[in-house]
Amino acid sequence: MSFQVGQTVGDYQVEGVLGRGGMGALYKVRNRISHRVDAMKVLLPSVRSSSTEITGRFEREIQVHASLRHPNIAELYTAFQLDDQLLMVMELVEGPTLESLLAHAPLPVELSIGIIAQVLSALGYAHRQGVIHRDVKPTNIVLTRGGAVKLIDFGIALAEFNPRMTQTGMVLGSLAYMAPEQLTGQQSDARSDLYSVGITLYQALTGKRAIDGANEYDMMNAHVHQVLVPPAQLNPAIGEELSATILKSLAKQPAQRFQTADEFRQALSPYLPTSSSAWPQLAVSHLETGVQERVATMLPVEKIPSSSRFHSAALAVLHRNLAQYVGPIAKHLVLKESREAPDLDVLCRAVSMHIANESDRAAFLNACRTEFGAETRTVEAARPAQTPATPTPVPTASWDTAWLDRLKKDLAVQIGPMARVIVDRAAKKARSPQDLLSALAAEISSPEERSRFQARHRAD
Repeated sequence: MSFQVGQTVGDYQVEGVLGRGGMGALYKVRNRISHRVDAMKVLLPSVRSSSTEITGRFEREIQVHASLRHPNIAELYTAFQLDDQLLMVMELVEGPTLESLLAHAPLPVELSIGIIAQVLSALGYAHRQGVIHRDVKPTNIVLTRGGAVKLIDFGIALAEFNPRMTQTGMVLGSLAYMAPEQLTGQQSDARSDLYSVGITLYQALTGKRAIDGANEYDMMNAHVHQVLVPPAQLNPAIGEELSATILKSLAKQPAQRFQTADEFRQALSPYLPTSSSAWPQLAVSHLETGVQERVATMLPVEKIPSSSRFHSAALAVLHRNLAQYVGPIAKHLVLKESREAPDLDVLCRAVSMHIANESDRAAFLNACRTEFGAETRTVEAARPAQTPATPTPVPTASWDTAWLDRLKKDLAVQIGPMARVIVDRAAKKARSPQDLLSALAAEISSPEERSRFQARHRAD
């Protein structure tokens, strides 16, 4: 059976259909108690009763998702059985896929590298947990409107590769992005995911798939034997060094590729969005064929400067506070709003509107009142949220709460909103300030940024 809009399913009410297929459906649902809007994936009873393979894959997806907690991986909230149906409720990730952005044209170098760096951060974490994604491709990479990149669909993660066709007629994994060893029946591992990332990056920068063919045999043969055209030949903006880095990720033999996601990300670090780079705002164009999302503008991301209205120190405070809720895009949002706001009071309120959750918005505005004092005297005091917020874990009493707060703000600049939860969890386990710093620094993928983070807070 399929669910209808308005129907109640356990503690959830169906608000819309996100997609349907031969094996199941994906719904937009609202929790009747918390009112949070989530996504619900349902395996059809007919499939569950007729295909142990597909049922097993769905159950593995639930188990894998349950073991992963990372800001760049869509989160699983719960899974349950309802009558003869198997359901999983997960984070609703709204935004364009990388595939939809590439339908129009290649992306700028800095934007492509910024997206792929977040994918590699997610994969590095997953690989350390023993999870191989096995289906990295542009349709499984989503750019949220808050500026984060989410890796989705762990439906075949951890599944042992079998080159035969499944009962639904689809090869496990998407052929254009699969590593040679997956196609030849050899043992695949984390380096197979990195090959798929390389293929994706190649396409993002050139607008063309590195591997293509008239049929499945041609594509499989190309993965195993074809010498690839250097991406710099297709897009001179790429440069020879970056081109060589991409080709290394696409080596036919796993031993000749990057060996870890962190190593790959480090090789891309010179091209990451930095103080002189850019990051996108996503806009929606309403076309006759529907809503298509594209990259509409590129905001400069320089070091936030002083202006006739605002000192750089005040803007830096807003940046740190906002990063706890929206991640690395915070700097760009603060810079954008600072161009229009007439005073600090208006700027705080304008920046707060980029925070989706009402209770988080209230906490942000309270922080503005505390840090800026009289200059934000007209900022409304935080009102109780209509929806009860998930309580934040209380740090261990022995820690200096002001120091923990500084750690959360600083770490949020590197990894996004999950910083608050990570700091609180680490504080419960750490036996000393050095233990805590080491645990938090391990969440930062860049060795340079990791060292700077530790140096800044040792002085505290």
